Amino acid sequence: MERSKAHRIAGGAALHYWRRAAAGADVGPLRTLVAALDLEPSTKAHLEALTDDDAFRSDFLRRIHWDCGAPGIAGMRDELEAGLIEYVASARRLSSHTGRAVLPAVVERLLMTAVTGNARQLRRADLLVLIDETAIVAVPLQQLSAAFQGGGTGATFTRPALLVPASDLPLPAIRAPRIDLVAALDTARRTAGVAIASGATGLGKSLAARVVADCCEGRWSIVDFRNLSPAETAARLSLLRGELAATSATHLILDDVNEIDDPAVRDALLRVVTSLRRRDCNAVITSYRAPTKATHYQLAPEAPSSVEVAYLAEEEVTELVALAGGDTNYAGAVYRAAARGHPQLTMAALLHLKSANWSRASIGAVLGGQIPDELGAERRAARQRLIAAFPTDAQTLLLRASLIRGGFDRGLALEIAGLEPIVPLPGLLLDQLVGPWIEPYRTKRLRVSPLLEDAAEDVLTSAEAAPFIAALPTRCSGPGASPYLMRPQRCITRSGARRVASSSPSRIV
Repeated sequence: MERSKAHRIAGGAALHYWRRAAAGADVGPLRTLVAALDLEPSTKAHLEALTDDDAFRSDFLRRIHWDCGAPGIAGMRDELEAGLIEYVASARRLSSHTGRAVLPAVVERLLMTAVTGNARQLRRADLLVLIDETAIVAVPLQQLSAAFQGGGTGATFTRPALLVPASDLPLPAIRAPRIDLVAALDTARRTAGVAIASGATGLGKSLAARVVADCCEGRWSIVDFRNLSPAETAARLSLLRGELAATSATHLILDDVNEIDDPAVRDALLRVVTSLRRRDCNAVITSYRAPTKATHYQLAPEAPSSVEVAYLAEEEVTELVALAGGDTNYAGAVYRAAARGHPQLTMAALLHLKSANWSRASIGAVLGGQIPDELGAERRAARQRLIAAFPTDAQTLLLRASLIRGGFDRGLALEIAGLEPIVPLPGLLLDQLVGPWIEPYRTKRLRVSPLLEDAAEDVLTSAEAAPFIAALPTRCSGPGASPYLMRPQRCITRSGARRVASSSPSRIV
């Protein structure tokens, strides 16, 4: 099949590309190469009848696995062992020790079946019988009855499955198609076997991954890694590898793998990706931060970079307004009220307008840039997620940063951390916050997520916020200062009017 350099595909071996095409890459180059081979007329006729790319992929490419480039026996043994451990735990509720003990018997049965003259196939029932023969010891009934007298059986624990079928989570009826984003993710996962979507909280990474799954053939499952530490993420990936070996082939959405650059996580993720490629499957990974170039190259060397999930364009908001039953003339107002296309805030605004049947009062609130109830609820939910996911010092730094209107640089973030009471190790905390809650949006510039806009007003008292409001105007107006502005700090006066505290004289609003 590959007798000259002309037979190479995309600069690599044609048989290596065979597996990539079986997993979703373009089958055109391989189809052309196969068609030029000296094949039997009946074989050529069969291949020519597979005019559809999906049929060519499923009925031909995936049915043939070449021996060259096969993984080492150690890797295959580890994967088989992990799958058996998962299987005996779920099918018979037996220990991992039992799963390891079953491995030699399974290998022997596979080899004997492969060389026998009878039907060369095995069923699930055969594996269950083999597990029982290997792991279960017969005990006389009298001894068993005596053992259970005077006490009940011990409670057993069964770990819930990690793989959740993507079809169990229906897509929302109103959603932006995000055609360019979905196409970029689909192209990356077909080309490299892995697509990585990165972006801040509320930008729709998970939804975009689910749309990719909905648009593509094959079985898809979702695995959640939200709020896990590096050690917990690596452990879940190891369990996932065993579960994959014990289930039918499936494409994966690995959701919120936010510790992707940790060495243990990266290595465990690479083993999962290798297992997927062996089954002609691929994955879409979502993360707050794009991986480093070294990590990305190890996971997906054929893909140029991760796919950044951005805000909605005004045209996409216009389409959403139409889907929500509104007049597209108001799309610009919705776009601006939702922080210029923040996806989660945009949907909150649209659901508010739709529930109000696009009344004049609700539209007037949008035109005035205020939808307090719905957007307030989204921001309260975001604060709860922040409390659950980050330590107190990180929360303090983020709340102080939310007092700044517009963007800021790293230096200013470290300065506000140095105000009393001092936040220790602010640089490390800022690195944790950049991605999920602090967004890079210009060269060396940052901004707090719109989901936490005015968070300090709802969490800090006026007395707590006053020192930062008083200190920052000096930083912003002194020699060589940058044009930072403070978010007004609202408080309630005795008369009930809202007073805005700022560097300028107080005024009543």
